[in-house]
Amino acid sequence: MKFVAIETITDICSISLFNSNKKIDLLETSENFAHSKNLPLLFNKIIKKNKISISSLKFLAISIGPGSYTGIKIGVNFTKGLAYSLNIPIVPVNSIDSLNFPINQKGKYYIALFSHKDYIFYQEFKDGLVKSKQICDRVLKLNEYKIFGYQLSNIGKIKYNKIQPSSLNVGYYAIENYKKLATKDYDSITSICLSKVN
Repeated sequence: MKFVAIETITDICSISLFNSNKKIDLLETSENFAHSKNLPLLFNKIIKKNKISISSLKFLAISIGPGSYTGIKIGVNFTKGLAYSLNIPIVPVNSIDSLNFPINQKGKYYIALFSHKDYIFYQEFKDGLVKSKQICDRVLKLNEYKIFGYQLSNIGKIKYNKIQPSSLNVGYYAIENYKKLATKDYDSITSICLSKVN
């Protein structure tokens, strides 16, 4: 079963093609404020490069946030339009869930993404399981647990393990959670936008 996964929550525009639950190809570019230009180009490129018909796609997976408001809107709207034209389901994937998916960490830790100024989007986990709600707050509120994150160096000197948002994680998470998340009710798919705590 062929499908495409899309990730646009940060400066990275990432698209992956899967078949039979395996990655076929991955294309990524990193350019601020260029997702509206790059996403359609990457989609066309991955389809042509792998010589597939878009009508052979069975579903689309998209990261719905939290993350960059504009990036999420571009990715979600592109995916909705494409899915509607092909009459196929969408698997909406929470971006923090997809970032946590490949991590195998014991004990407490955080998944965190840069938001703005000294604010981050984050969630606490323990042994891979969710321990808190998703929050947008100052980075100083984090306890002394390990942090896995992206673009946190924008804030200053923070000790963290870099993880990069990728459509691969979105795709693998979608495979594992297809039955629970897949929908053709496109209007029910909304972006996850977190307001800052204070």
